[in-house]
Amino acid sequence: MMKRLLLAGLLFCTMPVYSQFSGNALDFDGANDMVVVPSVPALFGTLGSSDFTVEAWVYPRTAVFSRIFYAQFATNNFATVSTGGTANIYFYVIVNGTTYSVATSANMPLNQWTHVTARWTASTLTPQVFYNGVLQTGINGGTSSTGTSGLTVLGSRPGGAQYFPGSMDEVRLWSEARTQCEISNNYMHSITGVQPNLVMNYDFNQGVPAGNNTGVITLPDNSGNGYNGTLSNFTLTAATSNWIASTATVTTQGNPLGGIMTTQTASVCSGGSFTFPDGTTQTNITSTATHTSTLTTVTGCDSIINSTVNVLQSTTFAETNAVCSGNSYTFPDGNTTTNITSQVVYVSTLMNVAGCDSVITTTVNVNPVYAVNDTAWICYGMDYTFPDGTSFVAITAPMSHTSALSSINTCDSVVTTYLDLHPVYAVMDTAWICFGGTYTFHDGSTLTGITSPTSHLSQLATLNGCDSIFDTHVGIISVDTAVTMLNETLTASASGAIYQWLDCNNSMAPIAGETNSTFTATVNGSYALAVTENGCTDTSSCFVILSTGVAQVFDNSAISFYPNPAQDFITVSCNNEITGTIIVTTLTGQVVITEAINGSSVQLNLAELARGTYLVTVQTEQGRVVEKVIRN
Repeated sequence: MMKRLLLAGLLFCTMPVYSQFSGNALDFDGANDMVVVPSVPALFGTLGSSDFTVEAWVYPRTAVFSRIFYAQFATNNFATVSTGGTANIYFYVIVNGTTYSVATSANMPLNQWTHVTARWTASTLTPQVFYNGVLQTGINGGTSSTGTSGLTVLGSRPGGAQYFPGSMDEVRLWSEARTQCEISNNYMHSITGVQPNLVMNYDFNQGVPAGNNTGVITLPDNSGNGYNGTLSNFTLTAATSNWIASTATVTTQGNPLGGIMTTQTASVCSGGSFTFPDGTTQTNITSTATHTSTLTTVTGCDSIINSTVNVLQSTTFAETNAVCSGNSYTFPDGNTTTNITSQVVYVSTLMNVAGCDSVITTTVNVNPVYAVNDTAWICYGMDYTFPDGTSFVAITAPMSHTSALSSINTCDSVVTTYLDLHPVYAVMDTAWICFGGTYTFHDGSTLTGITSPTSHLSQLATLNGCDSIFDTHVGIISVDTAVTMLNETLTASASGAIYQWLDCNNSMAPIAGETNSTFTATVNGSYALAVTENGCTDTSSCFVILSTGVAQVFDNSAISFYPNPAQDFITVSCNNEITGTIIVTTLTGQVVITEAINGSSVQLNLAELARGTYLVTVQTEQGRVVEKVIRN
């Protein structure tokens, strides 16, 4: 709602008198001049529920389709006020992709100032246009092209094109659908200061008219919302495309004028009367009453006051209180009853804050004095505080104590407490785990990777909340993983255990069928033993078995490896053609290269290997040859 002035409680607006006030205006050349605001008010993103009103003084020089005001929140949510090819006004509002538009039937005069108002009412999805405060008739205006989203632009489409040829003054945006009264009363006013619902306000009073204004490229927003614009492409040195003296009929400067619509709320006691602002009086009001008063302001606009009169009923409620036997009680009306030994019911009639009757029914109950025996339990050796605050420490035998107290109702109470004891416990237990295993104690503590006997005290609470101490001793079950190696045979040291031989070069995979205490390797590799004793399993170190030297195979043909030592490549050459596989492994048995051979020679690429000693094995159906190779 627009700002209004109230005098002496009357709902009228005052009309201050001002002299002619036009100030400056901004001339657009119609070729590429525009004022760009690098943001868009949020209301243009919710046009289905947001009203707005755009006002501007415009001075068109030619009748072409051009843009006066354009705010594009997105390509499916924007609004624009444009001039048409006959100097009429096109007003487009696009809501979630649906276009609502109007084209005025009447044209604006060229080379003359006209005040244009474009009003959008979201509840009815209605666009309307006013010339000099008068509502115009029109037809559907069709659809609008789009520009760059996120910009508000004066004088063109966002991003350029459809440039306005003429002058502008007093452009402002309201986040409301301004009334006919507000529009007609204010279109010749220059609004100053922060106003309710005023989103943008440009008075164009910058620069020197038709002077050198090359440094004046900012159009300030006087609404206080910071929507400052930047002049783009203006020459700013002549009588056009520059700041100019305005001849628009702007006669006053100050706050906006108009009618008032407001509400008031009042209250009466049930059956009372109320006089509304227009002098109407309603009597014997027993339920909520509403009334609309229509007054007339000094500017001739209606001032509407919607009044709601609520009814205050007599207050009737009940309360319940209590006293100790034999005491007194003072009721809400000030009357006092003494020596109360049985229930009392009393009615007080008062006046509430609204001046209406308030009836209070008070019930006073009687609380007795108590003598109570109770029993308490504590853990052996603990401290105890009795109801009267008396404390005893390190109690080791049952006892009793009498406390003289006031009860919850402040009446005297005598409590005799009999104190008994719960025992505490100390328990010792033993557990066994595998070497390196994990154990969780009674208190939830967990130890992992246990490699030697250990003990732990767990302090717990019994069913009665007393301490219980568990002293847990954890022993280690050891597994004998010793292995001896003789040539290609590995032998377990442990006897009577469960054995599984493993392939170290195959992620410690079990070797099928190898479950005896001895293992004889048939191929070079790296091997380990998993031993299971007493329910625990442990694994030995890996043992590498290698074959050395060069054997003559394949029909007494010799195989040679050169150069050795090698750099990035080594050649494996045979006197005759052979078919098989060449395998390069580390000394620990890890396979690093596998290459097929089908002929008399193969060149191996060692460039990706680290410097060191490797085993190169030539494996065929006739046999194999293993050679140590050094990569420099």
